[in-house]
Amino acid sequence: MKITSKKVDDLNQVLTVNVAADDYADARKKKLAELQRKAEVPGFRKGKVPASMIEKWYGESALGDAVNNVVGEALQNYLQEKKLEIIGEPLPSEEKVDQEWKAGNDFVFNFDIALNPKVELTLDKKDEVPAYNISVGDAEKKKLADVYKAQQKDAKEPLSDEEIDKKVAEQLAYEYEQASQFRLEKDIRDLAVKKAGLKLPEKFLRRWLIAANEGKFTPEQIDKDFEGFLEDYRWQLVMAELTRQFEIKVENDDLKEEAKNFARYQYSMYGIATPPEDALEGFAKNILQDQSNLQRLFENVQARKVIAAIKEKITVKAKKISADKFRELK
Repeated sequence: MKITSKKVDDLNQVLTVNVAADDYADARKKKLAELQRKAEVPGFRKGKVPASMIEKWYGESALGDAVNNVVGEALQNYLQEKKLEIIGEPLPSEEKVDQEWKAGNDFVFNFDIALNPKVELTLDKKDEVPAYNISVGDAEKKKLADVYKAQQKDAKEPLSDEEIDKKVAEQLAYEYEQASQFRLEKDIRDLAVKKAGLKLPEKFLRRWLIAANEGKFTPEQIDKDFEGFLEDYRWQLVMAELTRQFEIKVENDDLKEEAKNFARYQYSMYGIATPPEDALEGFAKNILQDQSNLQRLFENVQARKVIAAIKEKITVKAKKISADKFRELK
């Protein structure tokens, strides 16, 4: 079997796989033999159905299975040998090759592949992001205070105006501190992604997403969220490179603590502010046993560590802003 590559541009290639009859003959023969052993046909003992009948009934499907298997294996070996970091998986080229699907023939298949762009990124103190100190207006304070006062009408431990003002100040300070921190992390990610200036093979990515999500999302749904996907994909590439640059490690203890934090959040949703430690341990253990949860926790810890490392390299400058102006930020 022969595989050749044609460069379309820096990120896109077409792989041509030439399959000779000898490449798939053994695989097809084994498939037909397997079908013959399992075949149960009236008038014949199991496994004794004539090969000619098996060939007539299953010859074409056996050919398809055999060719697809040897092509898939050859592609995988080629990508590993060439050490190509591809996006997703090879896709059959949109331009089909006319050929007769018949045992004994040679076949030619074209596949499109796309490569991840190389990430080159250097950060220093000249790079600056704002850390917003959000001031809250009197109108917003009064609005929240009115909510608290309305809740006090039927209370037996009603709060004084001074106590309400204190609760309002604490709640708004907490909410805007969280919002400010979230915004800072977003701006740090955006800075790193912008500096990397990554170009992506967008046409291939769209095709791959549609193929990978067939039956789950329509092409229209994928198009709607495509720009957001591109930004997230760029960040994933940048994060992987910075993880390497900064020699960041995600340890088992990191994952356990992240799982416990998630467990605390879940308990808080049910009004349990301080759950027992053994309950947290058990909850966290169950979370870590699920592979999808484990991957999500890993990515959360990795992202947080990368962002913390970026903050050490750049300049984070405090900036005062009103709540109204903060909400207007894009």
